[in-house]
Amino acid sequence: MTKAEFLEKIKVRIIMLPYEELCRHIDYYDEMINDRMEEGLSEEEAVATMEPPELIAEQILREVSPLEERAEPIPAPEPIPAPEPIHAPEPIPAPEPKRSYGYRLGFLPFAILLLLVTIAMHLAAVCLAGCAVGFCILCVWAAVNKGLGAALVMGGTSLICLGTFFFLLQACSALRRATGRCMRWVCGKNSKEVPEQ
Repeated sequence: MTKAEFLEKIKVRIIMLPYEELCRHIDYYDEMINDRMEEGLSEEEAVATMEPPELIAEQILREVSPLEERAEPIPAPEPIPAPEPIHAPEPIPAPEPKRSYGYRLGFLPFAILLLLVTIAMHLAAVCLAGCAVGFCILCVWAAVNKGLGAALVMGGTSLICLGTFFFLLQACSALRRATGRCMRWVCGKNSKEVPEQ
């Protein structure tokens, strides 16, 4: 058996000792084998003159254990009481969200644009009504002065203006309602959506 194998067998059996003490014992037996090799023995012969590593390890542990018996005994730790069962807390009801109408202000430019379009369409309807009346007057003048052909053209144009006027009037009415709803919504005046305080 080589010196390294011999020392390793001792080390494995006393590994539970503190590191410094373990190193001290291994160094001691390493030095003892080196002394015997200096006297002229080969490594195997020097290891063979030593006691078996198992017996050396038992002696080392016996030397250490009386020192441990002299030390004050460590008191046993107090038992840890069992923890109380953990109960899930009662869920806290979420508060009613307070509505904020700030996000609606982003739609204010759209509502204003809708209002302006409504006003423009009303003006266009009034202009068309004026044109229809004007063409009716021209139709009568043409019938008297220019003849039947010119009167028919003026009468037809007057009817087209009148039809467009009524169409614009209907569109203006729908647009006016939509604009009113939009403005009430943006300003938060819609009774269905305003929270009670």
